Order: sequence, then structure tokens, then C-alpha cells
Amino acid sequence: MKISKKILVVCFVLCVSVVCFATTMDEVLNLKFKLYQAETTEKALEMIHEFLATIDEKDFKNYEEYLAAKNIIGLEALNFSDPEANAQENFALLDSLHSTSDAYIADKNVKRVNKYLLVSLADVKSRILEFLSTKDMYKQSMVAKDLYTAALRQDKKFAYALNGYGTWLFFAPEIAGGGNDAALKTYSRALKYTDKDFEKFFLYINRSQVYFKLKRMKDCKADLELARSLVTNDAIISEIEEKNKNGKTFFD
Repeated sequence: MKISKKILVVCFVLCVSVVCFATTMDEVLNLKFKLYQAETTEKALEMIHEFLATIDEKDFKNYEEYLAAKNIIGLEALNFSDPEANAQENFALLDSLHSTSDAYIADKNVKRVNKYLLVSLADVKSRILEFLSTKDMYKQSMVAKDLYTAALRQDKKFAYALNGYGTWLFFAPEIAGGGNDAALKTYSRALKYTDKDFEKFFLYINRSQVYFKLKRMKDCKADLELARSLVTNDAIISEIEEKNKNGKTFFD
């Protein structure tokens, strides 16, 4: 069967587009991974602010990918900054990320929204809960859960979504389907589906803290060592170990 050059060109362009899109999001998530290996907090913040200052919609396949990238790295600006000294600035950034992505998907069918945007917005919603009233906190928490599960309906092996959903389950009460066992199962499932160091690193850390809560200290230590083996700078692992020694989890 003879295939025309025109068809081959179209197929090539489509394949390249898909690969570029996946690589772009991998690069964003890998940048997040690199932040936790920075020599200092100041260096990590410098990398974050440089990214946020230079990010441009035209650098991404579409607007949804652009929003997802801003959400992913924007949340890290909060993680690395002083929560008290930068409280007003941090909330302004968080509110901006939330309102922009929330408004964008408001009239969209989530089945057709990019899975990275769904998860990154769910992560933003999970982070903004502490600033909301009890009523709004419950509502937004359940919306976050729906976004995680919507992304997983698109791709049940989506490790990035499973990681976020696992953390949601960690904090959610058992009556809402959450709890340590549910979180442990979800993190472990994610680790079965990924071979990417920038995903395994956070999954090992998060699962280790579930083991800590379950008083499975041997498993907790094993996961922290696995996470340590993936980085050149293990300061964050040492920080977690110190918190655990004081009876606290990384999330406290």
C-alpha cells in the first residue's frame, strides 16, 4: 500500500506535538524536583521567580498547559518562602493562581480539560483551604477531590494525580474516604506506574510519612533512604528525619 508524503508529514507533526507536550510537562515537574536539590532556599526561590517571570504562553502547546505550569511552580514559591514574613504576598499569589484556573474551567467539561491542569488546580485548592471558612473549606476540598478523580478517569496510571490524591486522602477523614490506609494504597499504586525520579522522589517522601503515622518505622526509614538515593543534596530528607524524631510528620 502506497502512503502519500502528505499523510506522513501530518502524522509526524501530530506525533511530535504529543511528545513535545509530554516533555514540556516533564520539564516543569523536573524543575520542581531540582528545587529540592538547590544548595540554599534562596537559590530555590531564585529559580522559581526566574521561571515565573519568564514563563510565556507561547512556549507551551496550549493555554491549559501554561496554566498548569504556573500552578505547579507557583505553589513551590509558597513552599520555599517564609510563611509569616511573606504572608500577604503568598496569599496574593495563591489567590491569583486559584482564581485564574478556576475561572478558566468554570464552563468547561472536565473530561476535556488537560489532566495536568486538573491536578495542579486541585493542588492549589488543597493549599487555599487554610484561608477559608469551615463551610467553604469543605466545599473546595470536595471540588479538589473531584478534580483529582477526573484526571484519573482520563488516565488511571497518572502518577502526578495519584500523588496529589494520596495527599488529599492523607488529610481527609475516613468518613470521606480518606485516612492513612487509603493514602498508603494510593501512593504505592503511583509508584508502580512511574519510573521517573522526579515523581518517585515525592512519592517516597509522602509514603514514608504515612508509614510514620502508622508507626511502621522500618518502612518509613526505607522510603526516606530511597528518596535520598535519587538526589545529590539530601537536606530535605534530613529535615524530615529530624521532624520525625520530634514526633511530627513532614506535613505538620
